[in-house]
Amino acid sequence: MKTKSLPQCATRMVLAVTVLAAPAAVLAEFLPPGGTLYPSPGEPDPIDGTVVASTVAAPLVAETFTGSVTTTVIAGDTSNPLGGLTFAYLVANNPSSANMINTLAVIDFAGFLADASYQSPGGGTPPAYISRSSTGDAVFFEFLTGIGPGSSTALLVLQTNASNYRSTVASAIDGSIGEAASFAPAVAADFDHSGSVDAEDLDVFAACATGPGVPYSPAHLPPDCSLTPDAQDKIAADFDKDGDVDQSDFGLFQQHL
Repeated sequence: MKTKSLPQCATRMVLAVTVLAAPAAVLAEFLPPGGTLYPSPGEPDPIDGTVVASTVAAPLVAETFTGSVTTTVIAGDTSNPLGGLTFAYLVANNPSSANMINTLAVIDFAGFLADASYQSPGGGTPPAYISRSSTGDAVFFEFLTGIGPGSSTALLVLQTNASNYRSTVASAIDGSIGEAASFAPAVAADFDHSGSVDAEDLDVFAACATGPGVPYSPAHLPPDCSLTPDAQDKIAADFDKDGDVDQSDFGLFQQHL
């Protein structure tokens, strides 16, 4: 399948997480449940940060179009006013598609704060407006003129207060619906990013436990601990961020189990 626009998309995704030379002011366009941002705001974010998860051109197949969705999860985005993870989305419509794409819908944002925008300056087609369902679960990027065959969107940005992420799907819509693998926020206790806090996550917690007052070293975690320290050298199982993983942390873990 020919996807002439994908090399351009990949380049723009790299640029999206490149450190900018000059500092920028933090802009905020909060999108509450039931809210709409019209016209959609263009902002320079994301700025700085580390990519912690990505799907590179995940296939998007529908009855009337084919394309891809690239999702990038960024930690440490200095322009994020909410202090959590930033989720960036890029949609490409293949040149061979019969139809344009009018909407990108991303889900599983219920319970989290969100700041919505598209990256500007930058290439691609920006959304006309951005809306959120009344429950806060779904966010919709709407393109009134459509994303035509061989075209792609601007980088679509959702900055959140979430400290964790999970696998989900993103949906592109135009008469028919195509779904692609994507990422969305998750509770901190979902260590395996599965979308649920269960026995597998309990096993991860147990493997990382040290005991009260027994600190862990970020460079030498317990032998079977699979968690990665964050920028503050703390692991996710250390819920109270005191440098050990003990009964206090287990009590906080249980609230999500």
